[in-house]
Amino acid sequence: MTIVDLVQILARRWAVLLGLLLVTGLSAVHLSSAHIVYWSETDVRFVAPGPQNSNSLLTTTDSVIATAGLIATEYNDSNPGPRLSSDDVSIVDAGILDGVLVRLPNAGGQWATNFNEPRLDVQASGSDPEEVRARAVAAVASIERLLRQHQQDAHVVKTELIVPHASPAVPIVAEAVGSRVRALVVTAVVGSALSIGLVLYLDQLMLRRSLAKSRSRAQNWINPINPPLEAANRVID
Repeated sequence: MTIVDLVQILARRWAVLLGLLLVTGLSAVHLSSAHIVYWSETDVRFVAPGPQNSNSLLTTTDSVIATAGLIATEYNDSNPGPRLSSDDVSIVDAGILDGVLVRLPNAGGQWATNFNEPRLDVQASGSDPEEVRARAVAAVASIERLLRQHQQDAHVVKTELIVPHASPAVPIVAEAVGSRVRALVVTAVVGSALSIGLVLYLDQLMLRRSLAKSRSRAQNWINPINPPLEAANRVID
């Protein structure tokens, strides 16, 4: 197919092409005017007491990490959440645009397990910055409450408690800004390519149907249906 053939087909199916390009334009406008997403990240580090302690939850650093993992599991209701390739992936990049993500950082990546820090990564997202901040604060408070309850149930004395420290103490809310120009360009390119491809497919489909009908008419004209022999005999008689 030459460029001239392509132009002729697009001109012949201009109504279909115009409709598809209109859909592409509306999609581009929707992406450019999408709602802004805000997110916040807070580290809750579990700090153990000195080497001499009577905390039954604490024997080694691994025990503190295990305790942090237990608190994360309870907070998430045993739902492990999305398996991410890196701890650098934010809650927004993970596709959670309205919610809370609490996880024990995994230094092993997506396909291995290596929990080497006694801390929880707490992230919140939403369309309102104040709501995001409130979610982050509530998540940290829930983690502190769960940890306190576990240690109370184990009858840990006050001087031997594992203490959670949130950093930053006041959640900082940031705006997740994407490239609107890039979104518009990608939408325009992909939408236009799909529109042209669909027009070509529909054109070929309609031409095949038209050709099949023409062949059927020609066949009927060349080989007309003969009347039954008995009917012909009656006419002769």
